[in-house]
Amino acid sequence: MSALIRHLPVGVSTTALALAWARQESAPEGATVLVEHEVSPLGWRGVLWPVEPRDSLSLAVVLRPRLPLNRVDVLWAMTVAAVASFVADSGGVAARTWWPDRVIGPDGNAVAGVKLDVVLGPGTVRAAVVAVRIDLPAAGLDVADRVSLATSFGPVLVAASEAAVTDPAGAAQRCTAGSATVGRRVRAVLLPRGEARGQAAAIDEEGRLAIVSSTGMRESLPIDLVARVEDLDAP
Repeated sequence: MSALIRHLPVGVSTTALALAWARQESAPEGATVLVEHEVSPLGWRGVLWPVEPRDSLSLAVVLRPRLPLNRVDVLWAMTVAAVASFVADSGGVAARTWWPDRVIGPDGNAVAGVKLDVVLGPGTVRAAVVAVRIDLPAAGLDVADRVSLATSFGPVLVAASEAAVTDPAGAAQRCTAGSATVGRRVRAVLLPRGEARGQAAAIDEEGRLAIVSSTGMRESLPIDLVARVEDLDAP
């Protein structure tokens, strides 16, 4: 097996394992932790991944993006978009993103979740760990093919990270085009309180969700200020 992949039968958290590898052993970009049975698969805002381990692909990839701290959200957007493209290309499912952390199928149900953790340096990002969890049957992927799938993910996410740095305008266009959130009426529940309502208009060059209210006011929402995004157009 590649030195860039650590494959474990059981682990508490792919994120914790990859962060330790990045911090304590200077894991290179693309280093991947694959866990067959993740005990605590926590995603964005601490939401537990609901799919049984036997049907899940649980991995985390170390990235080394050359990004300032104020542009971390674009890395979120690009990695989620990359996971959606991977599912569509490899599993044949018409996957799209739901800002900021989910990949959904044609029925609107989640087929994958993404979580980004950042290791900070002086004014910049030293490393980022992207945890990916995929419902393999829902994504049309073979549950017996975890190692091969994990091997493919490192380069995919590294390429997404590089695009976020070198082509922010193109990244915004790709994220917007692949988003199921854009074009919908949404309610964003904000932290520590409050909400924003309107039509999701785009994902901007900072990776933020741009919402246009009924009065025409445009507001771009950073991920850190959002607790969840609800679809007001859902039946």
